[in-house]
Amino acid sequence: MNSPNLTLQEIHERGVKRLIDVDAEAGERVIDSLQSISPDLANYVIDFGFGHIYSRKGLTLQQRELATIAALTALANAEPQLKVHLHAALNVGLSRTEITETIIQMAVYAGFPAALNAMLAAKAVFADNPPIDKKPNHIITAQIRVLDGIDVTVVKAALNELAHATRAEAGCLQFDIQHNVKNPDHFTMWERFVDEAAFKLHFEMPHTKAYLAQRLTEPVMHWETNDFN
Repeated sequence: MNSPNLTLQEIHERGVKRLIDVDAEAGERVIDSLQSISPDLANYVIDFGFGHIYSRKGLTLQQRELATIAALTALANAEPQLKVHLHAALNVGLSRTEITETIIQMAVYAGFPAALNAMLAAKAVFADNPPIDKKPNHIITAQIRVLDGIDVTVVKAALNELAHATRAEAGCLQFDIQHNVKNPDHFTMWERFVDEAAFKLHFEMPHTKAYLAQRLTEPVMHWETNDFN
């Protein structure tokens, strides 16, 4: 579960942080509501759900929330949980269009009643979270090259560590890396941050400084733009 060296307390603390990153106050309210009747269940949600599953590598928080919305829509009997995760989807930077399109997709596989009920839940959550004026997301596409004499496998491992740590940053919405099989000393990176300030803060993070200090790669191409999600 990507946490072989963590103690149970560290897993719990990581789960609490991830819960706040994803669900903010809505997730905390769910946990608080369980404390008086079953604190053990609250801990299971935090430790397993967020300390383990939500902290895994491989998917961004946005991708995880779309998958969760799809699953809860298909269940058709979990409206309270669906509303929590609809709120979470907005919290991690998903657009209303991305959310509603995911629900529409479920009409094909879960049926129209399930999709209609989920869409009404989304309508209620959107009404409670009206759009606000915000800065556009900062989007980066970059290509990097492995420096001469550096083992590509070492670079892949370092980039995977960097990606995992970066995705945990509060201001990071996407951080994906693809190895160019036809040109094996090249990697392409797709990054999205909530705004330019979050992108600049990324370079002040210990994991970013640690990666750059290794001097494993150099930029080949770098393109930045701002866009609303």
